[in-house]
Amino acid sequence: MLRVSVSNLDLYKRFCEDEEYPLGVFLSDLRGETIATPAMQRGHAFAVAMEHARLGETSTISAEGHTFAFTCDAEIEAWPRREEKREKDYGGIIVSARCDRIMGRTVADDKTTSQFDAEAYMEKFQWRFYLDMFGADVFKWHIWECREIKADPEDPDYDRTGTVAWEIYSHHLLTQYRYREIENDCTKLAQDFKRFAEQIGWQGRASHSSPDLGAIIHP
Repeated sequence: MLRVSVSNLDLYKRFCEDEEYPLGVFLSDLRGETIATPAMQRGHAFAVAMEHARLGETSTISAEGHTFAFTCDAEIEAWPRREEKREKDYGGIIVSARCDRIMGRTVADDKTTSQFDAEAYMEKFQWRFYLDMFGADVFKWHIWECREIKADPEDPDYDRTGTVAWEIYSHHLLTQYRYREIENDCTKLAQDFKRFAEQIGWQGRASHSSPDLGAIIHP
């Protein structure tokens, strides 16, 4: 049975809507072949650092060669900081999800960005799938706006280990809610992707077959 992650379904949605997102790049992203960008590396490091952060503490956290210094007026929510995983069958296609944390019927997710764009997060399907799959009613985006701290190599305290330092200078909270047709909307996107995957012969990231790009019609 076909399996796909929520993030891949958001990539597919972007491909369907963005004429400047080339098919070849989309397929590379879909197969996990694209080299991680500095922003992706920063985001993953932040997620790992937050996973091990002390509850309620927002000073400095570090992971994977990245250090994050909080200078904004915000606190890390005192929730159990443990990732939760779920899968759901949306009619012959298994969708997998992994949220940063959940408490009761509220799901929260952390994202880092160098330029805050609320609409970009609100339009994603991630929050819809998470609410549906985790049986939650409220989704909270914690968007942490950051910039790189350029250290002076002449400073005696200059870190020569290759650590990248970031200032978290702003925090944005976006909240979204379950609605009546949320499961139907998730099912429709999953089924659209299933038909697309069947068209190109994609069976998941483990598949190394090369699709016939000439036979693919942009959705």
